[in-house]
Amino acid sequence: MMRRILVALAIVTVILTGCSKPDKSYVSMKVDGKSYRSPVMTDSDRSISSSNQRLDLHYGGFSFCYYDVMTSSDGPEICLLLRFSSSDAYQLGTRYKLPNGSAYEDNYDTAFVRMTVDGQVRYYYVIDGWVCLDNVESYYHDAEGAEEYRVSGSFSFTAKDEFSGDVIEVTDGE
Repeated sequence: MMRRILVALAIVTVILTGCSKPDKSYVSMKVDGKSYRSPVMTDSDRSISSSNQRLDLHYGGFSFCYYDVMTSSDGPEICLLLRFSSSDAYQLGTRYKLPNGSAYEDNYDTAFVRMTVDGQVRYYYVIDGWVCLDNVESYYHDAEGAEEYRVSGSFSFTAKDEFSGDVIEVTDGE
C-alpha cells in the first residue's frame, strides 16, 4: 500500500513539475488604444528567419524586416510591416528611427499599418517612430554559414494615411 502511494506521488510530482508548457510569444501593440497581436507562436517559430521576418547581418551593418497579420477583439484586422536597415552593426538598447514615407520613395526601408476602413484598404505610413532591439540570439547555423536569430524588442510610431490624411498612433509595441 505504501509503495502505491509513493509511486502515485512520484507520478504526480513529475507531471506537475516536469511538463511545462512551451514558451509562447507574439507581437503585440496598441493602435489608437485598441490592442492588437499576431498569432501565438511557439519558441521554435518566433525566430526572425522566414521571408517575412528577417534579421540579416551584412558588411558591418544589418537589415531588419517584420511583416505579419494582426487581430484585435475591437478593431479591424491589420497588417504590420517594419522594414529598415543600417550601415552600422546593431546595438542592443538603441532606438532605430523608422523610415518616413512609402516604399515607393525608397527601395527597401518602409514601415506601415495596412487596414480596411469603411470597405477601403488604407496604408498608414510612418511619419515618426522607432524600433529598439532588446535581445538578438543566434540559434541556428547551416553548412553555408547562414544564421537564424531570435529577436525581441519594442516599437512605437505615428502613421498617416497618405490620401485621407488620417493619423494613427501605435504604442506599446513588443
